[in-house]
Amino acid sequence: QQMSDIKKKHFENPEARRKLSDGKGKNKPFDIFTMEGTFIKTFAYQFEAREYLQKEYHITSTIKMSEVLSGKRNNSAGLVFKYK
Repeated sequence: QQMSDIKKKHFENPEARRKLSDGKGKNKPFDIFTMEGTFIKTFAYQFEAREYLQKEYHITSTIKMSEVLSGKRNNSAGLVFKYK
C-alpha cells in the first residue's frame, strides 16, 4: 500500500509524467482541431492536452486521444487529433 501511494504521488508531478513519456517516445507533437476544422492548439504530451481540454472546453467525457492519433477512430469528444 505504501509503495502504491508513493507511485501515485510521483505520477501527479507533471515533470515526472513528461520524463516517463519521453522515455517511452510518446512526446510527438500533435494538433487539435474541431470537427469543423478549426485549429485549437498544438501539444507534445497527451496528458497536457487532456487537462487543457477538460479545463478550457469543459469536456467531462473520456477523450480517446491515442485511438484517434493511431487511426482507430475518426474523432473523440467532437475533436480531431493529428500528428504534425
